Amino acid sequence: MSYGIFHYQISENTSNTASKNHKVIGYETKRKVWGRTYRIILTYNEGTAIRQKERYMGEKKDFLREAEKIQKALISQKRGRKPTQQSIIRRLNKLIHNGRESVFRFMIGANLYSRNALTVWVDTKAEKKLLASFGKQMIFTDIVNWTAGEVVKAYNGKAMVEDDFKFLKDRLLISVMPEWHTKDSRINVHVFLCIVGLTMYRYLLWKLHDTEISVYELNKALNGIRVGFVVTKGGKKRKVEQVLEDMKPVSAKVFSKLNLGRFLGT
Repeated sequence: MSYGIFHYQISENTSNTASKNHKVIGYETKRKVWGRTYRIILTYNEGTAIRQKERYMGEKKDFLREAEKIQKALISQKRGRKPTQQSIIRRLNKLIHNGRESVFRFMIGANLYSRNALTVWVDTKAEKKLLASFGKQMIFTDIVNWTAGEVVKAYNGKAMVEDDFKFLKDRLLISVMPEWHTKDSRINVHVFLCIVGLTMYRYLLWKLHDTEISVYELNKALNGIRVGFVVTKGGKKRKVEQVLEDMKPVSAKVFSKLNLGRFLGT
């Protein structure tokens, strides 16, 4: 059931919802799954499909290139250690990522060091099915009072939640661990402050939404904004002035967008 829906050829005439940089085309149907009726929304993102195809073509090239190296090593007359059956399997399996097992195929013959010892091929039928799935994702939901666009937007919002957990584990950004506390009250305060810091980052990213800057780029840009104090002699009195140091383009853009100049003393 899901296989047929997943490989449905989505057309431009179906409903669509806006993405950040391009249109996401959608196809909606209803099916009975596990004894319940669900809305099934299949979306197609052209940008994602392009990136997935580019990554796949790189994997395919690496797999075939590695197989060619192994084949040359097997029939080479030069001295040196030749590949073993276990090492060949290990090297090729390392290049076969999840979901590619039915596409990238190989077979090792009985006579390992003959010209036809290693046979490698790409299953064209499986490859066609794989290419047809690029850019598509299928969403099951029992929510009936949301539009397809609202369901897709809420589902894609999970990426932000997943990113937040990554940020809280990043020791160079907002690190929950190690906490260096033993009392529950202090641990609660520590976690609360981490969440507040994360919320501030999210607020700044919201203010900078049109720049498409990432949280790591924002952190680097903020670290690149520095203010120095310059003492100038003027008669008997010394005058202290705040001077903004030269910034990189990204830091300058963040400084301007957030209007941080208002915090500098006059």
